[in-house]
Amino acid sequence: MGKNPLGKGFEPAKWVIKEAFDNVMASVSVASKVKATLFPAYCKALQAGNPREEHAVVYDHLRNTGWEWELFRNWERRFDADGAWPPLLLDYQKRRESPAEAEYQLAKVLAQFTSAKAHGLIRFYQGENAAKDSAGLYKYTWKAATDVAFKISEELAGQFNSGQLQDLPPFFPGDTCRLRHERFR
Repeated sequence: MGKNPLGKGFEPAKWVIKEAFDNVMASVSVASKVKATLFPAYCKALQAGNPREEHAVVYDHLRNTGWEWELFRNWERRFDADGAWPPLLLDYQKRRESPAEAEYQLAKVLAQFTSAKAHGLIRFYQGENAAKDSAGLYKYTWKAATDVAFKISEELAGQFNSGQLQDLPPFFPGDTCRLRHERFR
């Protein structure tokens, strides 16, 4: 497997996917049995590098379970209040009036957010066997950088970089923040 966390042939370690999955799913209300059966299928899809399959397994496991994602609902209220939605969430915003479409889109956002968290953690843990062949590659200092000028992302990146925010980016679904590493070895 490759050494680049996003490169061809890269396979994230199961433990780092589990850490990201648990972090995101802690804010999802659904039976623990559903979460337990979802993880192995999601992990397999993420390790295969197949975002469509990631979405499909999340949607298949959560559909019609009455699941709620309170963290997302909090962000949704903020985006509505600010009148600004991240580009990743525009499909959800357009379709949220239809319960079936909203659930489908929200499952997609959940899968993407979990994947983004996992890849952020892989970068954070690089050098600690977060994936095959990644141990000991570099030492880094960490900064949050935003790929797209989005007011909320810029605010949160600033808080992370000043030590006020401990969570790793992306900070919310649709956040364009990512970890930027500065190699010092």
